[in-house]
Amino acid sequence: SESPPHLQEIAAHRGTPPEDPTMTWAPTVEQFQDALRAQIGQIQFVDQAVGKIVSAAREATKDRPLIIVFTTDHGDLFGDHGLMLKHFVHYEAVTRVPLLISGPMLDVGLDDRLVSSADIAPTLLELTGCRGWRGIQGRSLVGTSKKPWRDALIVEEDQPFGLDGMSGPVRLRTLITPDYRLTAYAGQEYGELYDRSSDVEDTKNLFGTDAHKNERGEAFEKLAREMMALADEGRKPTASA
Repeated sequence: SESPPHLQEIAAHRGTPPEDPTMTWAPTVEQFQDALRAQIGQIQFVDQAVGKIVSAAREATKDRPLIIVFTTDHGDLFGDHGLMLKHFVHYEAVTRVPLLISGPMLDVGLDDRLVSSADIAPTLLELTGCRGWRGIQGRSLVGTSKKPWRDALIVEEDQPFGLDGMSGPVRLRTLITPDYRLTAYAGQEYGELYDRSSDVEDTKNLFGTDAHKNERGEAFEKLAREMMALADEGRKPTASA
């Protein structure tokens, strides 16, 4: 009952796959089990394919330094919150993207910082000794900058289409911090606010509660400031108005 209307609409039609094969939907237990069997096969296929690619890359580079990056453009709801796939949902299963980087300059370990896909380009530029450029978004993960690492991350989603319970075009903006997750929907009064310090699975939406008005206001202010920080600077203009 605390979920956005479009998620309630999806849950109300559980077991009915959408016409768009990429659209978020709610499977039955049997449908999920069928998908799980197929997913296990896909994982085995990807493991084998990646192994072949890495072996070929090492053979081709011989003694030269080799940097390998493994990532993807989004996560996937695979039964999380009773849902499948990805659109119009910013639960952690979708926004927490796998990112593995190996190279001669890197130590083995896990990094628990808030990292963006935009950080990949600056990281590769530094690892390869290339100069960055003014206005590049993202920060190198191996940088020597004395600036503190970011304490918040922006996730943006723009879709030209909609679905039952949410007419298109759809625009979502999400702010993720170590303490909370805020999701705002353009043109809508509702939203999502979760206390990540005590509710890591995003199960209790606090957006509309009177007791959390101050937290919601602080989160929107932080979202606005982070959005301004993402402005594309590009190269220095030749003139200004």
